[in-house]
Amino acid sequence: MKKKYFGRIILLFFIGFFLQSCVPSIPDRIQTGFEHLRSGEVSLAKEDFSHVADFSYNPMKKALASEGLGWCYYLEHNFTLADFCFLQARESYPAKKEILSGLALTKTQLGEFNSAIDSGLFLLSTSDDTLVNYLPNALSKEELLKVLALVSLISNNPHFEDFKSFISDTDFLDKLAILKGGE
Repeated sequence: MKKKYFGRIILLFFIGFFLQSCVPSIPDRIQTGFEHLRSGEVSLAKEDFSHVADFSYNPMKKALASEGLGWCYYLEHNFTLADFCFLQARESYPAKKEILSGLALTKTQLGEFNSAIDSGLFLLSTSDDTLVNYLPNALSKEELLKVLALVSLISNNPHFEDFKSFISDTDFLDKLAILKGGE
């Protein structure tokens, strides 16, 4: 009788072990989420990040999942949810350039220009040319600088000259000068 129960317990143990090995781990789900995001498979990325956000107990992993969800919602033009996710992620990673970039772009879309500029001030001290490399089209420093220069011009923010000084695209700078002259 004891052998029968012992055999069943061993069998259940192996079944449980097998099932657990078939389900991707939390770090794997984060990695595959960012890979799906890079390839433009936003709905698959959202599934991976949502799984981590719902089932992980690790606050850092949850923050990475929130960051990924923020980009998913941004790409789907759901800027309110993107903002919420980026703000959650920033609590754990307050200086992460990918999160701050997402916040700056999201705040711009929501018309919160001063918050967008505040989130983008890190650009003035970073030497990285690529800010977010896991999007379908990588976000470069120059692209975000252009957005923030335009936003700071529109909102008459004093950081306009700071952002403008880092932009190398002369055609864009000429257009900015025309816009500024038309004030």
